[in-house]
Amino acid sequence: MSETGASRRDWLLISLVLATLASLIHWLIGYLAGAHGRRRAEDNVWAAALRVFENPWITYPVRLIYGIGLPAAALFWQGSLTTRGLGLTTAGLLVDPGSAVSWTIVVTVVAAFLLTVGYRIARRLAPESLETRRSVGRAILEALYHEAHWAFYREPFIIAWGIGVGSWLGAIAVAAETVVNPMFWECLHARDAVARRRYLVRAGLLVASAQLFILTQSLLLTLVMHVAVGWLALRWERPSTDLWVATSLRTVSP
Repeated sequence: MSETGASRRDWLLISLVLATLASLIHWLIGYLAGAHGRRRAEDNVWAAALRVFENPWITYPVRLIYGIGLPAAALFWQGSLTTRGLGLTTAGLLVDPGSAVSWTIVVTVVAAFLLTVGYRIARRLAPESLETRRSVGRAILEALYHEAHWAFYREPFIIAWGIGVGSWLGAIAVAAETVVNPMFWECLHARDAVARRRYLVRAGLLVASAQLFILTQSLLLTLVMHVAVGWLALRWERPSTDLWVATSLRTVSP
């Protein structure tokens, strides 16, 4: 394996290790907070730690540093990544901008349509768990984080296997990162409908992003699509609840 190829592999492993460690720490704090759920709020230091850990003023900057900072360091500091593999070039847009924009609109409309159908079904099944809520700013932040992160995971596979196969292999790597996340399995075990919908939306956006990247090879256009569909998803998302504390209270309550 070439030095650049090994470097790409090392950066990918660093990202996977950091993501796994963060999820394990989150899971452990949440578990301890739930285990001490009977205590008074001021005595439950783990619940306080969990609130700090999940504070959006802390989590969003840290996620952006992780999601954008790592690929930026690999690209600009060590030169391990390529702008073509990340989708940062404008070659495709300049050659056939009409086709690129058309594909973006098509993929966005199809993804939004499937999302709308899914949420209408969810509303009939659990109407009390849904409420209208819009946040363009949050949709942009989520799109920036996820699209940069997914492009980072795609790049080594694209260089090795080409745009088509590499994009889907990169999506599989992202899915593997989710599978080793204990919070994902806790969500399934607790049967939290809101969290499950978030994972389903993210999975749909991952597939749509990979397909759109294959068609346009543009990170900018996948970002536009992600913002549009992500904003639509936020319309039905209620404010996040403390999964661990809520679960523990349900367990200890008569």
